[in-house]
Amino acid sequence: MTKDVPTLEQVWPLIKSFLDGANLVAHNASFDRNVISKSLEYYGIEMPKYSWDCTYQATGKKLLEACKEYSVSLDNHHDSAFDALACARLYSELNKSSSTLSYKASNDFSELNKRRLTGDVLKKDLSNANPNSFFYDKKVVFTGVLGAIDRKLAASIVKDMGADIDSNITKRTKYVVCGDGVGPSKMRKIETYNTQGCDIIKLNEQEFVKVLRDEGIQID
Repeated sequence: MTKDVPTLEQVWPLIKSFLDGANLVAHNASFDRNVISKSLEYYGIEMPKYSWDCTYQATGKKLLEACKEYSVSLDNHHDSAFDALACARLYSELNKSSSTLSYKASNDFSELNKRRLTGDVLKKDLSNANPNSFFYDKKVVFTGVLGAIDRKLAASIVKDMGADIDSNITKRTKYVVCGDGVGPSKMRKIETYNTQGCDIIKLNEQEFVKVLRDEGIQID
């Protein structure tokens, strides 16, 4: 379908006129933001300034389920243009019902990388966790920007599996889930600790998602 179409570099001048200074809306906006960022980086194009709203974060449901709840037509699901139109209509319905759109983010990755996990997610709780789960009683750190899943949601899932979520990499860390934009100082810290006898394992986003799927947790 895309074999003979123009590249992003060729169509970007037209696209940029719509995006620059705009508020973008998407369903699972972290994924779309990541795709745009990586694509522009590939072509060496400067990132425009814009903000995001996310209908997935507002509803907590897949696009098809959210559209059904708000009576938005989605007869041709997974057609990109139709999905985009359905997302726009869903966003309009959410605003009409005064729902709180809980996800607001700048496209500035350096700003996103400074946001640390806080609150109850950092409190280990093994009471309902499966001792055989991958992350059970293991210290886990999330760093960088995840594209397929919001970091807070990912941390909450891993906590339910028995993980001890931490905001800093230490000698006791077992797994570091690495998204995009991880600083070199953190990678050096892992290497330094491992040369001192630690066994800190890095998981990229694809490896992390595979672990969740192997545990029966689907990320769509």
